[in-house]
Amino acid sequence: MDGKTLARLAAVIFVAVAIIATAIEINRRDVSQDASATFPPSTPQPSSPENGAR
Repeated sequence: MDGKTLARLAAVIFVAVAIIATAIEINRRDVSQDASATFPPSTPQPSSPENGAR
């Protein structure tokens, strides 16, 4: 396998991993938004780093 073919293969693998990571991150955001909607407004939300809690 010459260098050009190896570079192309590495580029294809890199792009595939980037697309999968993006899909997982989008799915993770959707799940966290759904979970925050399950708490009634009268109960306090659990503290998280996004809310500025330490």
